[in-house]
Amino acid sequence: LGELKDKKQKVAVKIIHPGVEEIIDADIMIMKTVSSLLELLPGVATLSLHESVVEFEKLMVNQVNLTTEASNLKRLHANFQKDHVNDICFPVPVDSLVTKNVLVETFQEGTLMKDLLGEDALLESKKIMRLAIVVLDAILRMVFKHNFIHADLHPGNIIVKEHSNKLELCLIDAGIIAELR
Repeated sequence: LGELKDKKQKVAVKIIHPGVEEIIDADIMIMKTVSSLLELLPGVATLSLHESVVEFEKLMVNQVNLTTEASNLKRLHANFQKDHVNDICFPVPVDSLVTKNVLVETFQEGTLMKDLLGEDALLESKKIMRLAIVVLDAILRMVFKHNFIHADLHPGNIIVKEHSNKLELCLIDAGIIAELR
């Protein structure tokens, strides 16, 4: 959490720690070696272990390049704005403060969905239904309309904002995206 002094705006700062890329590269090398050796065993080749590791490697490479996440956030935001959807938001990257290793984005106030799911207060069925409708609408739009899907949606990446009697969801951590071919 930080603040842009000139704009008095709260921001979230995401940083790739030094050495992470080397650790991931080493882990991927081990996974590739093990999968290649396992595929020598009878019947294991049909599991396509090596291809799975290659796909996993692509995901991890995207995760450690924060310019990719910034680009994903911009595109997700634009997609939902075109649809005039008011109950889904995304952090907005501060372009002048985005590099491969640093992402500065607008800070999103609210409560993580994972925290709400454990509270008795949320177990009110009307609120659960409203949350479910907003989440389902967002997912269906991403899959069937935009073909650009936040592929790391879990309760820790969904911030719930409650204004009066209206719920707004902010989807964060958009480093992994899926596009259907």
